Amino acid sequence: MITGFNTDVEHGGVVYHVQTEDKGLKSPLILSLVYVGGTIIASKRTPYDDLIAAGFDEDKLAERLQRQHRLICAAIHSGRIEDLKRQTEREAAMRSKSTQQEEPEEAQAQPPVEAPPPVETPPPVEAPPPVESPPAEEFIIYHGFDHDAPVAPPMPTAPAAPVIEELPAPAPDPVASLPQYNPVDHVDYSRVVDYGGNFANPDDLQITLLEEKKFVAGEFVKINLHVGRGPKGLQSVPNVAISLKVLGSSFRPLIFSGKTGGDGTAIFYAMLPYFTSGRAAILISATLKGERTELRRVIHQA
Repeated sequence: MITGFNTDVEHGGVVYHVQTEDKGLKSPLILSLVYVGGTIIASKRTPYDDLIAAGFDEDKLAERLQRQHRLICAAIHSGRIEDLKRQTEREAAMRSKSTQQEEPEEAQAQPPVEAPPPVETPPPVEAPPPVESPPAEEFIIYHGFDHDAPVAPPMPTAPAAPVIEELPAPAPDPVASLPQYNPVDHVDYSRVVDYGGNFANPDDLQITLLEEKKFVAGEFVKINLHVGRGPKGLQSVPNVAISLKVLGSSFRPLIFSGKTGGDGTAIFYAMLPYFTSGRAAILISATLKGERTELRRVIHQA
């Protein structure tokens, strides 16, 4: 299960939050958003239909997510904010142009149709003798339209008022509908410790890192975990809500969320913030029907 990346990048006294995620196989798209104070200022969309056509590979998709996320973070770090904004405008213009309907091809010229032969005019018919007009009262009762009477030319009509077509409301921007980043206001850093043991009851939920490693500030990491029960947590538990937080005393928290799959595993990718002072840790919590357990790992200074 691929959840995406969240990274804070500071440049020129402004903190930019970069979020990159996969929109799923139903809408195969890698979407990166750049926030400042909860407002989206730039975005990057990259489709991956070619991966699906060639046989979907989750590892290749993860590599593309990582590469796009790193490129945007590097652009912000080097001060190329305006370049990202201009690129966003160009992509929006291209999407708008591609959605316009193509003009239909010109109709092929049809061969001229031969005019029908002239119809001979029949000889004039003698007019019948005149009929006496009915009394005025009878005429009023049976009054109808006289087809033989000459038709007066139509009265000129005022030109019709121009019809103003109401344009359809613009479709909502899928970017604006995405969840906003909500930083945690307070973090108890007294809980930021290295927690390697598991003292839970065997019947309780247990979180296990499948790839134990040393976490260092500024690194891009893959966190592969398993949630289970029983001795050593070997009994897999699916559909467990997972929350992963990167906490530190010198940077804003990063928050990720997801669920375990049928085998009880979940995978998170994260760019650990760079710091040279203070303390930081990764806090993983698993919740299922009110039951909760946690796992912590220290992040070492760069």
